[in-house]
Amino acid sequence: MAAVPEWESVAAMAGKADAIGVSGLKEAVLLFANRTTQCRVFVTGVELREAPAMLELLTKAKRVPPRWVIPRDKKLRQLSRLANDLVIVEEVVLPLLTEDAADLDGVRLLHQYGWSIRHIARHVDKPGGPFFLAARRGKLVRTRPPRPSEEWGSQCRVPTQELGGRPCEDR
Repeated sequence: MAAVPEWESVAAMAGKADAIGVSGLKEAVLLFANRTTQCRVFVTGVELREAPAMLELLTKAKRVPPRWVIPRDKKLRQLSRLANDLVIVEEVVLPLLTEDAADLDGVRLLHQYGWSIRHIARHVDKPGGPFFLAARRGKLVRTRPPRPSEEWGSQCRVPTQELGGRPCEDR
């Protein structure tokens, strides 16, 4: 079997370094497979969709000998929460609202997770960072949920004063 360069470099890094930076889930898994001594691990980069798995791997690596030391994982925890909330919105809330746009549970969940996603994204990076800017641009304006007797039809319930525009009309 031919040697895989990634395995060799990760194995060499695992054997030599005392403090190791990992960027990505694949690199962390390979390091976990090759590490035989305790080390300090810093996450230098991770894709949003991989954040929950990376957090689980690092939590496991802290418990299993030769225990890793993870000095800072707050941002990874926030990214993990953000990824999980986005999955819930995509897999549960949006299909619910696609079936019935006036579904009270769907509207309430969309407001709840919309606020949560924006709140978490603001805390992921510093002011001026991409998550912070996206969260500021995507301000979620809280409006009262519709009453069951109201007809939604093609009307938009948008408070126009805050957005600086006109109400939506039938097209």
